[in-house]
Amino acid sequence: MFWTECERLASEQPTSRPLIERFDEMLQSFKPGGGVICPATLASAMGTTEYHLRSICEALAEYGLFVKVQYAICPNMMCGMRVDQAEISEAIENEITPTCTACETPMVDEIEYELVFRIHPDRMAAMMQKHVTVFLSHSGVDEDFAKRLAGDLRVKWGIDVWVYEWEIGYGDVIPAKMEEGLRDSEAFLFLTTPDSLASPASGDERAYAVYRQWKERRKIDAAGTAGRPYPYIPVIYVRTPDEKMDLPPLTEIRRWVPIADDSYDTDIQVVVKAIEGKTDKPPLGPPKVSLS
Repeated sequence: MFWTECERLASEQPTSRPLIERFDEMLQSFKPGGGVICPATLASAMGTTEYHLRSICEALAEYGLFVKVQYAICPNMMCGMRVDQAEISEAIENEITPTCTACETPMVDEIEYELVFRIHPDRMAAMMQKHVTVFLSHSGVDEDFAKRLAGDLRVKWGIDVWVYEWEIGYGDVIPAKMEEGLRDSEAFLFLTTPDSLASPASGDERAYAVYRQWKERRKIDAAGTAGRPYPYIPVIYVRTPDEKMDLPPLTEIRRWVPIADDSYDTDIQVVVKAIEGKTDKPPLGPPKVSLS
């Protein structure tokens, strides 16, 4: 969630945190750059009253979210004209009944205002930074190394790695949780060892990854657009130098990433590049040669 990056305000004003978190759910429906909503709707959704909106908006402003009342809506349903709040305030100060500029309907009782949200560009950039979600398929024999790899990818590289030891709780329906993890992932890592190759569950996971990559590639080709289909990345865990394994054809044909305990720090960087789809290819310089 976006607000989890902003712990300072929650620690200074603990009572604001539940309101902020509920607002985060509403924020997901806004278009990038801002959004518009009725204060009464906002208050109801956040479980508070319009009276408390001002303090809430001040709290939201601490997150880089600018909140203000900008318009009032004409109560005439056939009109629906937006009238600037400044015009209404000026009329009231001059003891004049404010009216809609389009249909001249009085705008005094039960004026329905709109809150206009404007997100600071820096905060918007932070919101647009999305964690990549990766499914890590592995054998239970390799649980310790799998959790080491997943933990480092999460903490050091900001990659959200799905491993069943962390995601499947007691009482959960295991196949349903596994399907959910695969469906929500954006890349597939196969921690390849003789044990994972012999695992029926790992075989099913690999079959899903192959099918999904094929399906996404067909969709990209049909649309005639550029894109990267679901990445299936074999990570060969070299447990001992003399350990041998026969890779299945749909794994063997792929360029795989080796990883070992004695070269772990270097190898994990290659894993990250593979997930991101990056290479060490240098940028192309200006043309200096032409064909005549």
